[in-house]
Amino acid sequence: MLSFEDFQETGSIQATVFTPGFNFVTAKILTSLLDLRSGLLDGDPTILPLPEDAPVDIPRIILKNKDNSLRLEATPIRINF
Repeated sequence: MLSFEDFQETGSIQATVFTPGFNFVTAKILTSLLDLRSGLLDGDPTILPLPEDAPVDIPRIILKNKDNSLRLEATPIRINF
């Protein structure tokens, strides 16, 4: 049986929000994410200019902090943090 002590040294945690049917417009999403990040994700953003027929699970926007300990990826079907 798992106990709290089994989780004392967490290597990483990922939270995912699935957004099927969401109208993903890279410029609008990027603007919103840059407004929300408030210094938490202070690294340079990565924006991938992919063709319309690119697989929807490839991130279009990647935001990180300067020491790469936090990362947010936005795709048309989900957002990973």
